[in-house]
Amino acid sequence: DGVVWSVYEGPGVQWIDFVFLAGRSSDSFHDPQLCFRNQGWQMDDLRVQNVHIDSLGRDIPVNVLAMTSDTGVKATAIYFFITPFGYTANPFVIKMSLFAAKSLGISAGQGYFIRFIVPTERSREDDLKKIQSFASSMFEVLKTTIPEAIRS
Repeated sequence: DGVVWSVYEGPGVQWIDFVFLAGRSSDSFHDPQLCFRNQGWQMDDLRVQNVHIDSLGRDIPVNVLAMTSDTGVKATAIYFFITPFGYTANPFVIKMSLFAAKSLGISAGQGYFIRFIVPTERSREDDLKKIQSFASSMFEVLKTTIPEAIRS
């Protein structure tokens, strides 16, 4: 199990908060809304939608969350999970998938949680475009550094 957390800054974006968590046990994963609340975020709107990631050449299901921090910062977050069987926005599915993979003896039975947060500058659609661009770049890196994590 492991966690990578970083905040990136660069041209065209104030910052992007990125989390990548890997785990083999269903106990490694929970509903991220618990963390958002404990970190001082108020969830204003949550929806599940498909988001296209260019470097994957496909859409993946993600949770899109509009939120406001306890200091008044408005932001957009997306988060999703990668199971041994594919992508999901549902935290329950990652738990069941890891249990099934273990029961079936699948050696690559590892799951992943990925989250991006950007401050809202204009609109949630603009935020999503920033996240999609950054996520595509991040997946290019993950394809070479952790290829077993990327499902086509």
